[in-house]
Amino acid sequence: MIDHSLSIPTPTDRPASIIPIPDLSHVGFDRAKAMELANLISVAYDEYEIWDTQHQQAPPDTFISSGTYIDLPEGIECPEGTRPDAKPVPPGSYGRLDHLWQSVPEQVRTYQRIDQFWVTEWWWLDALNFKNLARLLRAKLNGAGDLIGMMKGAVVANQLFGYIARSQEQPNEIFVVFRGTREAAEWFNNFRPVQKHFLHNKQDVYDDLGLVRNGFELMYTAQRSPGIQKKFADIMQRHSQQNSKPTIETVIERTFSNQLDGLNDDTKIYVTGHSLGAGLATLAAVHIDKIIKSKGLRSSVHLYTFASPRVGDRTFASHLETMKAYRIINSEDLIQSVPLPTTKIVDAATLDGMDLRHRRHVALFRESLKLLTRGQSEQQYQHVGIPVTFTQQNGTIAGNHNHTKTYRQALKRANHQS
Repeated sequence: MIDHSLSIPTPTDRPASIIPIPDLSHVGFDRAKAMELANLISVAYDEYEIWDTQHQQAPPDTFISSGTYIDLPEGIECPEGTRPDAKPVPPGSYGRLDHLWQSVPEQVRTYQRIDQFWVTEWWWLDALNFKNLARLLRAKLNGAGDLIGMMKGAVVANQLFGYIARSQEQPNEIFVVFRGTREAAEWFNNFRPVQKHFLHNKQDVYDDLGLVRNGFELMYTAQRSPGIQKKFADIMQRHSQQNSKPTIETVIERTFSNQLDGLNDDTKIYVTGHSLGAGLATLAAVHIDKIIKSKGLRSSVHLYTFASPRVGDRTFASHLETMKAYRIINSEDLIQSVPLPTTKIVDAATLDGMDLRHRRHVALFRESLKLLTRGQSEQQYQHVGIPVTFTQQNGTIAGNHNHTKTYRQALKRANHQS
């Protein structure tokens, strides 16, 4: 007789299947530093939540984090609109994670904020959001200026995306940190794989930096394509100069070219990010490396990314070959596997071995795909950095991609094995 009191666990009820991070110290991978960087990304996520809730209350000049794994609460990076804590964050609550970092006092790290990153996001579908429509209908408008201001509030916002900081314990260590995707517009840019020349506006300064994903390049440089959107943006921009923020490109340029005190050959610059932030971190690492070399310095740039998708083509990837770059990935994470490295199914040798009829079919398919994708099917993408791979199947796409739990816990297990 079957005992119905015993339930068979579903796949999501079973413990996660785990293959841990291997020891890669022989290729320079620093697990302890990776843990510190993962915690700094969690700070960036948390600061975004507070910024977004408190309506532009500036983050503090000094903050703390930790050099070891600390169990953090859920909700720091949950998708937009699904935060488990629906109550407003109290004013002045930057550093609300401090009591957790301080639970292991000998691992507390202190940082001086040098600058921060902003992304001015346009998301046209937000104008059709019910809350925004209701706000527009309720508003008492006094002319075109009020209308433009209200529309601007519905479709554009300056979002806090990360920061540059200096370690107070190790002043020669600089950290460049990007959070991952949180807003609707960021998800939209995440899936814009059309390629564009990186820093194309500085081609007279740098060699060919290769082609990168359009969405990433757009967020980094804020270079927008011409058309109706640009014209509308220009109109709104004239009404928002007081709220304008520098682009990521500008912050990187001014910090490492002019403003950073004590930059020397011994300086170590750690660039890190999760998900979309990993893509932006990869762009920033190349940009910083070019600036450093143009100044005749030998400061080292270290890139540690978490769940990074493919960012650019082979030319772009070549600019990271001499850099200390590590790509920490969960093999079961869907995001780290996109976009496809290539859409060309057969190579030239295979094609030459086909009969004429099949070669024509392949040629027709390629031309149709090229026309449909406006030439993007002929492009290629390549991952960068030494892969640091673990396997953890959590049963959901979001769970496999989660930074707070999945990626940080992988480093916790690695540290415990060291």
